Amino acid sequence: MLHVFRAIFVFLCAIFGWQIGVEVYDAEWWRGLLAGSGIGLCCILLELSFARRFISIISVLMFGMVVGFILSHFMIAAMDLIPALRLDSTDARGRLYRDFGITFVFGFLSVLAILHTKDDFKFVIPFIELKKQGHAGRSLLLDTSVIIDGRIADVVETGIIDGPLIVPKFVLLELQAVADS
Repeated sequence: MLHVFRAIFVFLCAIFGWQIGVEVYDAEWWRGLLAGSGIGLCCILLELSFARRFISIISVLMFGMVVGFILSHFMIAAMDLIPALRLDSTDARGRLYRDFGITFVFGFLSVLAILHTKDDFKFVIPFIELKKQGHAGRSLLLDTSVIIDGRIADVVETGIIDGPLIVPKFVLLELQAVADS
């Protein structure tokens, strides 16, 4: 699902770049398409550089979008203060595209940043707990057949099991005996 979200983001960046290139900068269509795709791919690379985690809480997405909108508002206001970056009121289409593009990118990056660091937000916002702390799941007791089968490693990698795995000493001794035979 996350790959589909990434592909849609790059596709929308490409279309957006194409429109800006043609309508604002009077460039060939392929240059805007290439620039938009490049910006989208750079955002995806930034996202992939963070640790991967499973998307589990929809409220995190909403909180991320709010943070993205606030950051983009401040970025647009700051850009309007710089004379070289200011777009006058006669270039309404260029201003619309610039503002939408900045909001889109900041919203995307904020959602991903919050998704990747959602466990750390208990320290930033003390009364909001996105994941229960100090409360691990039930312990699972593994026997010899489960360990020999080997599928438990794949299940643990998916993150479904959130509690500790317990392997008793007699199971380890039995595994040693099987390995020695």
